[in-house]
Amino acid sequence: MGGPGHLAEGLLCLAGAAERLVQQDAHALRVAQLTYRLAERLGLPVQQCARLAQAARFHDLGKWLIAPEILDKPGPLEPWEYALVKTHTSLGAAVLSLRAGPDAGLAVGIALTHHERWDGTGYPRGLAGEEIPLEGRVVAVADVFDALLTPRPYKPAWTPGRALEEVGRQAGRQFDPEVANALLRLADEGRLPPLEAPPAPAEALPRGSVA
Repeated sequence: MGGPGHLAEGLLCLAGAAERLVQQDAHALRVAQLTYRLAERLGLPVQQCARLAQAARFHDLGKWLIAPEILDKPGPLEPWEYALVKTHTSLGAAVLSLRAGPDAGLAVGIALTHHERWDGTGYPRGLAGEEIPLEGRVVAVADVFDALLTPRPYKPAWTPGRALEEVGRQAGRQFDPEVANALLRLADEGRLPPLEAPPAPAEALPRGSVA
């Protein structure tokens, strides 16, 4: 970043491109699908499930302002690199706060809180338990479950069984136990959404570009 002016320009540009960017992000679309199923399994009204799923698409928007060579680094991150990656929550919330719409606040909350942990050791604010908004607690489970199933430069894909076991193990630590149990129940019922997401459009932008 080239100073506060450059950062502000980048935030505005990213806010304008947000809808296009999330449509090319398969992870974001899968997280949205799973968020809907989780919210439904928790007994939320259909309209609220849909609102949560729509807002969940933007949970990682701030990562478009993080250098891809850091996000996709095959080895362990240096402390300063990890600290930079963690800023994607606050950056995403800042970007989404510039967008108009009835559910803008919901998207801001998800971006800011989906890395908080039930035990209070998450980021960026160290919220614990029900201090974390429900939307953040739901997306946290959807985000991690999909990330575990997805191959990354720094890790292979996990099997669904191993990923489910890890979510269950983290209930009451990383995750709201009720939300973690909702995921396990969906799996038992055969109601998890497909692992594939719609293909990205032909004009998809490379990560790191928001023009």
